[in-house]
Amino acid sequence: MRKTVLLSLSVIIVIGAVTAGVVGWYQHENFITTDNAKVSADMATVAVANSGMVTSWSAEVGDKVQVGDQLGREAEQPTESSAKKQQKLMKQPQGMSNSLLQKQNLSPVRQAQLASKASRSQMVAIRSTMDGTIIGMSGQKGLAALKGTSLAMIADLEHPYILAYIDEEDVEDVSKGQKVDVTLDADSSQTLDGKVDKIGYEAGNQLTQQAIDNKASQGNKDRETQRVPVRIKVEDLNGGRWAIPGLSAMIKIHK
Repeated sequence: MRKTVLLSLSVIIVIGAVTAGVVGWYQHENFITTDNAKVSADMATVAVANSGMVTSWSAEVGDKVQVGDQLGREAEQPTESSAKKQQKLMKQPQGMSNSLLQKQNLSPVRQAQLASKASRSQMVAIRSTMDGTIIGMSGQKGLAALKGTSLAMIADLEHPYILAYIDEEDVEDVSKGQKVDVTLDADSSQTLDGKVDKIGYEAGNQLTQQAIDNKASQGNKDRETQRVPVRIKVEDLNGGRWAIPGLSAMIKIHK
């Protein structure tokens, strides 16, 4: 009796191992699978062109904006070049600038006011750099910002996509238009239909051409395996509840 039970268990284990092997082989031969994927979207930052003070800010996270929309205003500090230009003008009392002021019969006080105007902070509008939704923000009234400081992040949530990273040895099996099954960690019960849209450089990572070139290289066999970005278009994500950059996903590309 005991031998029969052991024999039955052995048979079950062998069948299970064979089945797992067959399933693994089938998956490898027909699909490229990775969980190194996430929801993404085209993004742009709103930054100050010159150092200064944010004097007003009306935008909020979640606001939909269009390119050119005013989000706030900044009092820019005079730049070194503008300060030098003003100093040059002020050192020419008999020059054209002073002559024009005198011809207008302006009082010395008014002339002094106009002469110092250029040295004051210049008010400039802070505008949206693309159509989209504000998903991050540090801008606020009274903020002292250095040149290049990011005040807001805008994303095109109407056209999100999945950005996945696959091993370099699998790149040759991927081409534009291939069918992709997409499962979001936030809703694993649903599988979304997608298609490969862009690969490598075009998918948004300028460093990945090296990974593609390594495929044909016969150099160091111990080099680290590179990852190549693949952009996947998923229609069901457009403007949907899961159009949130950063959400994790699992993708399966049909070979």
